[in-house]
Amino acid sequence: MVEINEQESACFGESAYPLWDFSGYNSLTTEDVPPDGDSETQMKWYWESSHYKKELGDLVLDRIFDYHHSRRIVPDDFGILLTSENITAHLCRIRDKQREYHKLHPGDVAEIEELAKNLHKKSS
Repeated sequence: MVEINEQESACFGESAYPLWDFSGYNSLTTEDVPPDGDSETQMKWYWESSHYKKELGDLVLDRIFDYHHSRRIVPDDFGILLTSENITAHLCRIRDKQREYHKLHPGDVAEIEELAKNLHKKSS
């Protein structure tokens, strides 16, 4: 996407559209999940695995628009503007962070792998 974005914009003499990545492993997306059976503790940034809360959405917008709010601090590791100059390093960083996460959260990783295995069995 980064390459196509830059190539197409160059064809028309325009600046490339900004492409941001807020995924991966950072201080917000790796928030600890409450233990199994804990129905009281709420996560700060996520409702569940695929839906984030308004507060995290506000941080996304703050990063994109370079907006600074006294009560919202966007961590340095959250959100990166992708370019052809940084995409390879960014993807390598994600892989490194993934390995680190797997080492630090083996129980979570095993649970997800088991869920995926069971889903595969059901679909076969």
